[in-house]
Amino acid sequence: MRVRLGGHGMKKILKSFKFYLLLVFILLIGGLQIQHELHKRELTQFISWKPRPKLVESQFIGDGKAVAIQWETQKELAEALEAQDYDREISVERPIEGSHRGNYIAQVSYKLKTDAWTPGRYRKYKTLGGSRIDSINNRSKQPEKGEYWLIDIYDTSDNRIKKKTFDMFKIVRDFNKDYLPLATNTGSLYYDKDDQETYLSIGILVGSKVKYVFDPGDIHVETEYNTQVGLMNVKTGKISLTTSSGKEYDQLRDDDEKNYKVTHPFESNPNPNYNFDLKISFSDSRLRYKIKDYENESIPLKSTYPKVYSILSKGHNERTDGDYEKGEEAYLYFLGPEDLNFDISILELFYPMGGSDTSKLFYNYRIPAEYSKDGQEHVVKNKEEFFKYFKESSDQN
Repeated sequence: MRVRLGGHGMKKILKSFKFYLLLVFILLIGGLQIQHELHKRELTQFISWKPRPKLVESQFIGDGKAVAIQWETQKELAEALEAQDYDREISVERPIEGSHRGNYIAQVSYKLKTDAWTPGRYRKYKTLGGSRIDSINNRSKQPEKGEYWLIDIYDTSDNRIKKKTFDMFKIVRDFNKDYLPLATNTGSLYYDKDDQETYLSIGILVGSKVKYVFDPGDIHVETEYNTQVGLMNVKTGKISLTTSSGKEYDQLRDDDEKNYKVTHPFESNPNPNYNFDLKISFSDSRLRYKIKDYENESIPLKSTYPKVYSILSKGHNERTDGDYEKGEEAYLYFLGPEDLNFDISILELFYPMGGSDTSKLFYNYRIPAEYSKDGQEHVVKNKEEFFKYFKESSDQN
């Protein structure tokens, strides 16, 4: 038995089909919108971002006297910047070079649902209305779901990179269960020459109290914060307020700066941008170089240390301008005691072979008075003049 459909029946079927097609389309669009809102909510619940750097590639040279490292934070940085696009109150910290002293490199990273810093007077918080941001003193001493605050310590001794990771919440809690970590003053490495140990500075929020301020024409609430700076031994991960030789943070910082200038006069010269090619940034025993395409064959670095060249070019190549924002960085770290002849031999590889003195390493190099043999400032034109006036380190520890 056949059932024949007339024109009217076909129209009903087509109309019904269009209706269901429209319904599916609406549900699909609605589902995508809901998915987008959930994604947005997932990202914007985190107020403070400092993406965790991943060590992508490394290469030692000079029997462990230097190491080239490529870092990246691309995926997490992209999420952080997307969250910031949704909410401009969200804070994103981007630098990923890390702190460096001797054979150690430290990277501090976090993703938090509260502020990470000591609040400023004019920073709005939800306790005062007008913002959804919560200050750090109102947060839990345990990380909430999705949060982290980590310290990665890289030990580069013995031509190997060994990583230890410490949880900031835990090490501060182990120091005192009532204290909170603080981004302020956190993340710098210091060497104590008296106990020969390396320490990482850790900001600590001890407590806070609210007070009302009545000024002429201005009545406002201020929060007083009681803070300290702890010192974490990079070997043990334990925090104390003094080094084992008895130095508190301020004294250790000042002593480290003075000692570093004595033991690393070339690597601590305070005018790196004046003394070197504009493509070179060299300070605190860390070199950053922007490689240009046309120099591929003209600088000796590529043929002498091809992998180092490859690592540095991935971080700073003119074809990918803005790598800093994209979450890629590459550095050459000089390790341990300063070896002036080695440093110079490496820096010379970043200058074209041949040519006049004006295109060489020490052309117009300024030697400050504190770094010269006669206590006078000198501007030299070549390597011979440099060694004539520059006062090398007498203490290699």
